[in-house]
Amino acid sequence: MFAILLNDNEMLLFSLLFGFGLSFKQTLMSRPLRIEYSDAWYHVMNRGRRGETIFIDDDDYKLFLKVMEEAVGLWNVHICGYCLMPNHSPRLI
Repeated sequence: MFAILLNDNEMLLFSLLFGFGLSFKQTLMSRPLRIEYSDAWYHVMNRGRRGETIFIDDDDYKLFLKVMEEAVGLWNVHICGYCLMPNHSPRLI
């Protein structure tokens, strides 16, 4: 088992890029840990609760793209594809 200590900005970037809710800080998680493979592709997404909208206007989309760009540099990952829809945002990383 391992732990990563992140400040609030890093946690936000991490949760947006990798699809973890902000409850990631909690001791108990709602799902088992993901198995990681080297040179593998991962499908991750953010989804609005009960299908609710997560992007209200164009500024939300722009901010998400900016945060995603920062997260790519911070975590050294490659994004193969993404799609920003009003109630969810899947990515292939």
